[in-house]
Amino acid sequence: MIGVFDSGHGGLTVLRALKQRIAGHGFAYLGDHAHAPYGERNPAEIYGLTVANVERLFGLGCRLVLLACNTAAAVALRRLQQDWLPGAYPERRVLGVFVPTIEAVTNVPWQIEGPVPAVLPAARLIGVFATRRTVESGAYPREIARRAPQVRVVQQACPGLVRHIEENAPARAIAPLVEEFVAGLLAQ
Repeated sequence: MIGVFDSGHGGLTVLRALKQRIAGHGFAYLGDHAHAPYGERNPAEIYGLTVANVERLFGLGCRLVLLACNTAAAVALRRLQQDWLPGAYPERRVLGVFVPTIEAVTNVPWQIEGPVPAVLPAARLIGVFATRRTVESGAYPREIARRAPQVRVVQQACPGLVRHIEENAPARAIAPLVEEFVAGLLAQ
């Protein structure tokens, strides 16, 4: 069984895509609405919540858990994979949506043998809208720079946006926030 974890219900889009690609496979979805959104929590809390929720999915029989939460992936995934997983569950795996996003924008596979291929992404500037903690982690600029050093990454934290989306706020409440965040990114 494959587990999909998000801090809310946005990861249901990831689950839907997985079900279409891997038909007939068992899935479990866990949305941690009680602690959402993760983007305003401190990194230690994000890590602890992520480990606890991955353990819940492992307890349900999942052999693989996909972190559909960008904040959890950006802040906790590397430490979880390198420090916690080998000792706690060496036969299980945890991946994040972060990785395929980086692969897609750089046109470079995550696991690189030898020098980085000279495949250049079409874009020379990438804008990232994310939670405050995802931006502060520096994960997107760091990983994009490893694969496509010629690409400039501009990030814009979007505090409050996830909460509005998760609470199904009307477009008239979300639009001014989006306009503010787009203006902030463009100013950079």
